[in-house]
Amino acid sequence: MNSVNIIGRLTRDCEQRTMGNGDAVVSFDIAVDTGTKQSPATMFLSVACFGKTADIVSQYAGTKGTQLGVTGRLRQENWDDKTTGAKRSKISCVAERVTLIGGRRDSADQSPSHYAGDESQAGTVGSAANGFDGSREVGPSGDVPF
Repeated sequence: MNSVNIIGRLTRDCEQRTMGNGDAVVSFDIAVDTGTKQSPATMFLSVACFGKTADIVSQYAGTKGTQLGVTGRLRQENWDDKTTGAKRSKISCVAERVTLIGGRRDSADQSPSHYAGDESQAGTVGSAANGFDGSREVGPSGDVPF
């Protein structure tokens, strides 16, 4: 089984591209707190999403500092460094579902429930979502209920 669920903040604005077949691709980096109060640590993970999920993430969650939940799968990318010829690798995430948990950390309207995933503030986009059911989910058709 290859499945990952993470919550973190965008470290930069989302970057949107279009593949040769016309499908959208959005990539972003997310900072995930992995430590404890006594020993804080942060992990940085690159994430890519495709199709309607990519369109919606770019439109509604594309700015640095936005808090997101990501459900997806891990993949390992391998390549040869062009300057040194050394073999390189990187673990990244392919998002299947993205949950918009809160706004930017410095936004004026933040509240603890806003960042804790209060249903009135959260929204989910992804290929697994099947329409609006009161919890702000977005289906593959791209209909945004908020």
